[in-house]
Amino acid sequence: MKKETTATQMINAHRAKTNPELRDPKVGDSVHIGFITDGNGKRIKKGALTPFDKIVAVYSDKETGKDGNPLYNVQVSSGDLVKVANTGKSAWEAVV
Repeated sequence: MKKETTATQMINAHRAKTNPELRDPKVGDSVHIGFITDGNGKRIKKGALTPFDKIVAVYSDKETGKDGNPLYNVQVSSGDLVKVANTGKSAWEAVV
């Protein structure tokens, strides 16, 4: 039995083929967090000791950043909830 694909899945598959930088974050993706957070996603003005972390959960709500690119709410393995943006590099970038 073949699984049905939704319109969102088809759009994401097309975006991933045509422009690999424009895709949604997935569990296991790497995130660059260049600052320390307080556990609630609030930024503390210090450098992070380990600037890379892995995504363990992706939430369905997303926002639009100042530049028009989507921001996704994710939880990383350290337990922090952060918003990430696609920078076109191999890792997602945490923004606050």
